[in-house]
Amino acid sequence: TFYQQAAETYGKAASGAAARSHIAARLNQLDALLALRSAPPWEDWHTLEQRVANADNRFDIYARIKLAQQGACLAQSGGELQTTLEPVLALLAPLPAMAGELGDPIALSQAYGSLGGLYELLSQELTPPGAIATNRWHTEALTLTQQALYAAQPSVLPDIAYPWQWQLARLHQARGETDLAIRSYRQAVTTLRSVRNNLLPIDSEVQFSFRDNVEPVYRELVDLLLRPDNPSPETLREAIGLIDTLQLAELESFLQCNLATAEIDQDVIDPTAVNVYSIIINDRLETIIARSGRDNR
Repeated sequence: TFYQQAAETYGKAASGAAARSHIAARLNQLDALLALRSAPPWEDWHTLEQRVANADNRFDIYARIKLAQQGACLAQSGGELQTTLEPVLALLAPLPAMAGELGDPIALSQAYGSLGGLYELLSQELTPPGAIATNRWHTEALTLTQQALYAAQPSVLPDIAYPWQWQLARLHQARGETDLAIRSYRQAVTTLRSVRNNLLPIDSEVQFSFRDNVEPVYRELVDLLLRPDNPSPETLREAIGLIDTLQLAELESFLQCNLATAEIDQDVIDPTAVNVYSIIINDRLETIIARSGRDNR
């Protein structure tokens, strides 16, 4: 009901609005319709495509990126994916050059990363099993994601950089490059921690969606760490630490505050006590039993 009301309200807001406000309202209306699973016709998408044809500022570039993401969702809802994604690719492809002309590193990073994400989608959906390593879409996705990360510079723009570190980790994992994937996941987690600390004092409307943008990074890293049959004690402790951090981050996101933590004095813990960690991963449930002096899975 609320999404339907949002779609109708955005439609009214777009009517008679100035150019930029009209585009913003229509893009948000498309978001609401997609959330309702009532995909708007491609004609509506193409109408907006014409309105954002030129990109001479950051708003225009972001509008094209958002419209491209919506087009990718529409393309996956039916039809031959590569063909239906062609106009989406045409919308994104010029953006790195346009952002470069503006001298805007944020827009440049988003342009490279979004285009890399589209190639990642193509490689996932259209590549036969075992052919990822030599697939041109996947290779292009890797190159574009690395360029997006370079433009963002994690130490300078961590909130822009961390999604590309995450994207890079997925791309490495798809190639079976587990060590490189784990390294990129660790970098994403480190960057994400600093980003969340900076965002906590800000109004909740501009914070990340926890379930969509935070939780998967942690769980996907834990998934990789626990895939071997006999992970080392250090690996088990890292997995436990990630889940503890994830739970703390979830509480902080819900309460909108920083929570102070303190180490528990090991001398006061019953030496026969056992901590049980149940970790829900995409395709399985992992259990780690932490006993005095050692951890077991």
